[in-house]
Order: sequence, then structure tokens, then C-alpha cells
Amino acid sequence: VVQSGHGVAMIGLGSASGAGRAEAATQEALHSPLLDLDVSDARGALINVVGGPDLTLGEAERCAEMIQQQVAPTARIIWGAAVDESLGDELR
Repeated sequence: VVQSGHGVAMIGLGSASGAGRAEAATQEALHSPLLDLDVSDARGALINVVGGPDLTLGEAERCAEMIQQQVAPTARIIWGAAVDESLGDELR
């Protein structure tokens, strides 16, 4: 488990559609009102990227890369991606 014995857990949610949706959704998640703490010291991140049928692996990787750049350099990152046909052009 990523959080086992590591202190406070935080959650950030973001969604976007259209060009640049991976970057926009990730920025929204990183600046979510649910994240009232600085993530730069985070020692782990669990990332779930969900998009419609046009979701690409590159978009999911971009989300993970952007978050990795914001957390501690030694943070353990676990990420995954899933397709939800009902989302259409939306990425979450």
C-alpha cells in the first residue's frame, strides 16, 4: 500500500475535455480545493486516469509525469488508466 505508515493522505480531482485535456485535468487536480496542503513533500502518489474511448497511453503518462514533477523526487508513484465509454471526450 502506498500510504502505509506515511502520514496524511490527500486527494485531488480534475477533469477536462478537448485539446490539452491531460494537462488541464492534472492542473485542476493539483490545485483542487480538496488539496489544502503542499504536495511537494509527498512521498507517494496513487494516480487514476479515466477517459473516453479516445484516451491514449501518452495522455495518461503525461498526467503521471506532471504529478511526479510536483512531489518529492523519491516519491513512490503508482498510476493506472481506464476507459469509460460514457465519458466521451472527457478525461478525469
